Amino acid sequence: MSERDNYRDVMLHAGTRVEVRGRFRGNWARGFEVAETTAEGYVVRRTSDWCVLPAQFDINDVRSAE
Repeated sequence: MSERDNYRDVMLHAGTRVEVRGRFRGNWARGFEVAETTAEGYVVRRTSDWCVLPAQFDINDVRSAE
C-alpha cells in the first residue's frame, strides 16, 4: 500500500490542495482545496474560481493532491 492509499489517516488543514472522489463514478478529481475541516469531514472549494461547494465531503472522499 502506498502513502497515497493512507489518505484516511491524515487530517487535512484549510488551504491544502486535495482531490475529491466523485459521488457517481467514484473517480478522483483535482482542482480543489480544503476550505474548512468539520467533525463530519471537509468543506472544499474549487481552485479555478474559489467557489466553496455547498456539499460537505466525508473524510474518505478527500485526499491530498500532493
